[in-house]
Amino acid sequence: MVSDLPSTNDLMIRPLTYRDVEVVEQRLCHEGIHDQGFGLPSLGNGWMTSPLHLLQWLTGMSKQRIYVAERDNQVLGVVQVAPFNENRTTWQVQQLAAQEFTEVGTQLLRHCFSTLVEARTWIVEINIDHREALDLYRQNGFQPLAHLTYWQISVDQLTELAQGTPSLPNLLKVTNADARLLHELDTMSMPALVRQVFNRHYRDFQTGLLDWLQHGLASWSQQVQVHRAYVFEPQRKVRSRPMHSIPPKMDTLPIG
Repeated sequence: MVSDLPSTNDLMIRPLTYRDVEVVEQRLCHEGIHDQGFGLPSLGNGWMTSPLHLLQWLTGMSKQRIYVAERDNQVLGVVQVAPFNENRTTWQVQQLAAQEFTEVGTQLLRHCFSTLVEARTWIVEINIDHREALDLYRQNGFQPLAHLTYWQISVDQLTELAQGTPSLPNLLKVTNADARLLHELDTMSMPALVRQVFNRHYRDFQTGLLDWLQHGLASWSQQVQVHRAYVFEPQRKVRSRPMHSIPPKMDTLPIG
């Protein structure tokens, strides 16, 4: 159950405007409580003012929603959310930064819950060592769903592995034509509760043109390549996972 906190009458929560971009970008980059997913656009300087992001934002094509908390013309907090699936039934809190963390953070979350009525379920992924953030989400109705562990291979190990000649079958890059197969694999390998919360369909495994361009530009600017392909094993096909560089053991918490 969401904890009861007194409403803050002098705190105004509104959508992001162009005049907020500079201060919001700095807050998300330096004060955000969420680690950024591997291969996703960095929240570094210039992210929100990049030509592609501005095009999506100005044309209303951006999937993300950003809300700011303002008091006396001063931005005290910001939250960034986005649909987790194509049906837009599950939404994810991607980033949150706030002064007066519990009070402002709660008001930002509640604004998202009440404004985005199409969302039936909310999820968030947070480092288990961030106790203040975990307390904030639990106070607002989130419950543990799963623990995720991310693995990283060092540059030296990659260099050593590259010296060998692996004996592998022909590996082909995943394309949109494989979306139904990936959805089937994802459905069979996922626990029932997680599958219900994620509510994915085959369209979630297809990549649109704008998403492809955005990820391509992010990979180029960050000098990072993200590869996804099939790994073949006897009697089954398994989708490979990209290497991540995020601290281990992350909590994913839903609210329904």
